[in-house]
Amino acid sequence: MKTLQRENQTPNPPAPEIHPGRGGLSISIFSVLFSLLFCSYGLSFLVPIDGTNMQMVFALLTILYGLLGLVILACAYQYRASWCVTAIMVSAVSYLVIYVLALARGALTGLQLSGFYLLALALWCNWLAVVKLVKAGEAKS
Repeated sequence: MKTLQRENQTPNPPAPEIHPGRGGLSISIFSVLFSLLFCSYGLSFLVPIDGTNMQMVFALLTILYGLLGLVILACAYQYRASWCVTAIMVSAVSYLVIYVLALARGALTGLQLSGFYLLALALWCNWLAVVKLVKAGEAKS
């Protein structure tokens, strides 16, 4: 009787399907690249020693947003939790406000107003990647 039950059992359960879906993988790759660009953009402001305190704070917050974007994207890929969408939205809006304040205070941000449009595109890409990953997880459940 026990041998019959063993033959009917599978040795390991099937691996869960974690593919992000159509378009989700490519937008996630862009999101990772944008997050790494945020980190390198922030590091470029830390290299000159004679930078102001405002410039140093801006650089550190830029690096922080880049790393936070990577962490949130990884959590969205791994856990498919809905809180990831809120986290990336709050961090993106916060960084956008910081960028606008840096522009208003006259801080050298490198790209000035044209950088605002590029920044908005990068933040939207990060948000869209997290949304696609979370929606793919909800559809599988």
